[in-house]
Amino acid sequence: MIPLGMKNFKKISDILIDNKINRFEKKNKYILCSNDKIIWLCGLKLDERFKITSKTKSFAELNWKKNIYD
Repeated sequence: MIPLGMKNFKKISDILIDNKINRFEKKNKYILCSNDKIIWLCGLKLDERFKITSKTKSFAELNWKKNIYD
């Protein structure tokens, strides 16, 4: 994926390491995709290619809520 604000691709594993996500938390992370492109590493990073700009014609709103009982 290309994290918001960046110009180059970055591996999901590198993003998780940069955000100090340990190996136990990694299994609880989700990825939102459209075909073969990653849109959002839920709760962490949005892909630059999917950000809303002045040229955006339509969008969908998705809310991510963590289960408080986990």
